[in-house]
Amino acid sequence: MRNIPVIACILCLLAGNPVISAEPSGGSSRPASTDMAAVLKAVKKAESGIRDLSFSFVQKTALKGAGEPQEVTGKITMTRNPERFRVDYESPVRQVAIYDGKTLMVYMPESGQAFRQKAGDMDLKKMLGFDPSAPLGAFEGRYQPEITGFEGGICRISFKAGDKAGTVWNMALDSGNWLVSEISFDNSDMNMTIICSDYRMNRGVKAGIFRFKLPPGTEVVEGIPMLMGPGKSP
Repeated sequence: MRNIPVIACILCLLAGNPVISAEPSGGSSRPASTDMAAVLKAVKKAESGIRDLSFSFVQKTALKGAGEPQEVTGKITMTRNPERFRVDYESPVRQVAIYDGKTLMVYMPESGQAFRQKAGDMDLKKMLGFDPSAPLGAFEGRYQPEITGFEGGICRISFKAGDKAGTVWNMALDSGNWLVSEISFDNSDMNMTIICSDYRMNRGVKAGIFRFKLPPGTEVVEGIPMLMGPGKSP
């Protein structure tokens, strides 16, 4: 299952977690009503306030019928305008995934390998299957959204694909600031849940964090296997 966290986490974290408030220290951005249209409008408004973002995560992934789930921890850092991101996987296996505006790279120090693929912002959108700077758009038109709960200040939204695999994405958002505390993916083959914490937004990110020098002797493979987006099933 070692390959699952690399691609699935890039997809799941960028597709879900940048849905945050443009004014986290101010008043509530909760919509006047809890209908789906009002919630999506509030989420989009919050999304537009992102300049940079970092947070920690715990990801649990399980192939159905394949024993115990795998747990992965790490941190993601991203910026908008220009579009950049970095995912540092801390356990159980150290890995780094970076997009520096020109190249998307995944480095696996234990195996001494790096996978990379040249990409501009538009290419990245095609490769991942969604726009990281406006992730909600990846679900619109492809998935049917539904509010499944609104209690204790937490809004729960389900996005159903209606495909044969029964693909469903579930998000839990704080209705006061639209921070995503949990996002999960489920279909007939696998289940993945990511819990997020320690959000830091619009505090400035140094450009050097998105530059990475591979150690001498690293085997570099052109092309990244198993790239997928919300419109594709794992």
